[in-house]
Amino acid sequence: LAPVFHALCDMDNAPTVCCTGQHQELIHQHMGILDMPVDLWLDVMRDSGGLNDTLALVVERVGATLRGLQPRLVLVQGDTTSALGAGLAAFHEGIPVAHVEAGLRSGHPQSPFPEELNRIALDALDSLLFAPTMLAAEQARQVNRIAPVHVVGNPVVDSVHAILARQAETPSLPVWPGRYVLLELHRRESFGTRLEAMVRAVVTAAEIEEVDVLWPAHPNPAVRVVASAVQHPRLHLLEPLAYDAFLRLAQGAEVVICDSGGLVEEAISLAVPTLQLRGHTDRPEAIQAQCSWLVGCHPQHIEKLVREAVRMAEAWRASIRQRRNPYGDGHAGERIAAHVGAWLEGNRRD
Repeated sequence: LAPVFHALCDMDNAPTVCCTGQHQELIHQHMGILDMPVDLWLDVMRDSGGLNDTLALVVERVGATLRGLQPRLVLVQGDTTSALGAGLAAFHEGIPVAHVEAGLRSGHPQSPFPEELNRIALDALDSLLFAPTMLAAEQARQVNRIAPVHVVGNPVVDSVHAILARQAETPSLPVWPGRYVLLELHRRESFGTRLEAMVRAVVTAAEIEEVDVLWPAHPNPAVRVVASAVQHPRLHLLEPLAYDAFLRLAQGAEVVICDSGGLVEEAISLAVPTLQLRGHTDRPEAIQAQCSWLVGCHPQHIEKLVREAVRMAEAWRASIRQRRNPYGDGHAGERIAAHVGAWLEGNRRD
């Protein structure tokens, strides 16, 4: 959301930035890099346990915040529990909601879990929907035929472009010596033995192809347990990285191996191929553009395709550079801000 924030500020519509604190230890790393101040912290993770507890706390605390602020519009992004809770709280308070990244679908309620249903629920209650692609816009309209849907791209592409431009001016971030693949696995539906088998398959392929595996492990304890259990000289566990350092690692990877749809969009912006280790994807445009493969979760299939991707990485990179990024051109934040400004102008308070 940083590109949207800056574009709104440029239009003299500076928003109040509220972080729920669902992943507070990660957020702190990024806000300075993205030059995005946080006005309010809600610290929901200090008191919550499971998904129901987190959602209830987000609704309660965002609701209290909105009653004090009385904003004209609440802008949420993505499919997290924080986004759903904030959207519900605004809806209950009678405050219009705008949703960035509307309309993305895998078509399977358990994959990703719970994000697939979070996004559908958000799309249904929104007053403004900002879809990254035409397909996403069509899917958003299936659940909300009243609110306007705008195809704007995804502002994460804007952020990647901005970071790359900054790195070109000050190329001081560290790089990893030698060839490597970047691993990013944290989906809740893969926790346990399945996640461990997937990681071991990646490591086996890396050993055969003589590349390292860099894994900035998510702080979720279920991920850390697996990360600690898989011991191998080729596997290097990293602490969560600041956004610019993470993009530098992704840019230098032979291939990015992930279960994150958002990371697929970032990797395309870096001209890096991705393997999606999941059964279903909410980023089918990346598959259609031949920038990503949907691998699934079977260890033998993973090992085979990781090896193939490493061998053909250079040719695949060259192919991606020739293709249009289906998720935007780096100006989504400006488009979203313009639509928000027009909406505010057309819905003035008396």
